[in-house]
Amino acid sequence: MTKQSSAQGVLWESTAQTANVLSLYFIHIYIARKLGASAYGVFGVLLSVLLWMRLFLEWGLPNATTKYLLDDTYSSRNAFKKTLTLHLGLSLIAGAVLFIFAPALAEYTKEPELTRYFRILAIDMPLYGTAIYLYRLLQTFRYFRSSAIIIFIVVGLRLTFVIVAISMDLGLYGVSMAYVATSLTSCLCLIPFLKPLPFCIDSQKGHDLPYGVLLRFAGFQMAFVVLFQLIPTINLMHAKRFIAEASMVGHYVAVGTLSKAPHSVFVFTLSLIMLTALTEAFAANKQDLIQHYFKQTVRLLMVVLLPYGVLLGLEGRPIIERLYAQDFGAGAAWFLPYYIGFLGLTAIFIMSIFYQAKAQPERSFYAAFALVISQIVLSWWLIPKYGAYGAAQAMMATGVLALLIFVLQFIRDFGLSFPPGTLVKFATVNIALFGVMVAASAAGLPLWSRLAVAGITYAALLWRLKLVTTEDLRKFTRAS
Repeated sequence: MTKQSSAQGVLWESTAQTANVLSLYFIHIYIARKLGASAYGVFGVLLSVLLWMRLFLEWGLPNATTKYLLDDTYSSRNAFKKTLTLHLGLSLIAGAVLFIFAPALAEYTKEPELTRYFRILAIDMPLYGTAIYLYRLLQTFRYFRSSAIIIFIVVGLRLTFVIVAISMDLGLYGVSMAYVATSLTSCLCLIPFLKPLPFCIDSQKGHDLPYGVLLRFAGFQMAFVVLFQLIPTINLMHAKRFIAEASMVGHYVAVGTLSKAPHSVFVFTLSLIMLTALTEAFAANKQDLIQHYFKQTVRLLMVVLLPYGVLLGLEGRPIIERLYAQDFGAGAAWFLPYYIGFLGLTAIFIMSIFYQAKAQPERSFYAAFALVISQIVLSWWLIPKYGAYGAAQAMMATGVLALLIFVLQFIRDFGLSFPPGTLVKFATVNIALFGVMVAASAAGLPLWSRLAVAGITYAALLWRLKLVTTEDLRKFTRAS
């Protein structure tokens, strides 16, 4: 088993994570089609809470594991023991918390069946925690191809287990068991890939790693990502609690799932690339390089996120009807406000990468805490009045607040700027894209033809106005 370079690692990880996200979207659509909108709404709540708990285990402590296993200041053997002990302990605590509070969560969402599902998924926490720790070890020592192969195996296992469970008419009980079975088999599949690792962590040189140092590094990162995921989780739980018609909750889950697609596929991959490069730039105090990374990051985000908003605003209804079912088109009006909300949250996530690289993770934590409070108040106020549209409005208002924090706090803290002329060009391109899509629709072109025309037009405009060039992408890749 051979190691790979960072560039090879980005390629392997990006490919594997894209396959992982696409498989999750397939599972969403499959469950909605097979079990119906009402059951799909319950699944959305179930998965949102599961993701919230899993991110607690994925973020912060795994980063600390990578840092201190490779830090010559501390004994790698001692760092391995401390990080493994703490990670498994937190996994068990997360499972216990979910098991104990399952009835309260089910009662709050007015869905008694969720108690059983949550308690099944509580078993998943220590299994998933073990798998994610072993997976991070492979990444730490640059076995990127092996870690990517594991992701592909997990994708296949999860799809198989979910499809079999639904085919056997086990419903959401079977889906919950499928997730547990996937985590268990993932741990077993990881074992053959771990053979070279004892040779990487056998050094006893350096000091023992104190738990306090470990927790100080990981604490704010873990807290931030928990608060970040808590925002859509609160929004969805309040929607489940206050919206009387169960099928409407399922429609709302579908809208949220499609609206978050660029964030799921693009932003987490971008964070893998940016964090190391930014950390080195801050350590060397290279303000010009930091400014360059900021401009390129914002440019890439605009390239991906702005046209997707135009697409959802104009074609959201036929897309959701084609992917899910005809009755899901009733939620098309919620696309744009929900998407604007997640656009703001994406800005906050990018902000957190910069603060983490500068060793100031508490700054993004405070911003996320303010957004959670905002979401609690807004969803409690708007959803009882306006139903699912009120839930989307609550997300939009929180997203606007996030964009204000991004502009007033983040850009001021780092002294960053973005050329106004480039912003005008992006606005022009997206207005032109809007016009082309309206014209294609008026001409009676079928959905996929309209999307093809829009894609070709958008790519041509970007290239014509030099918003994206081959040299830009080459420089960004080389710097990262």
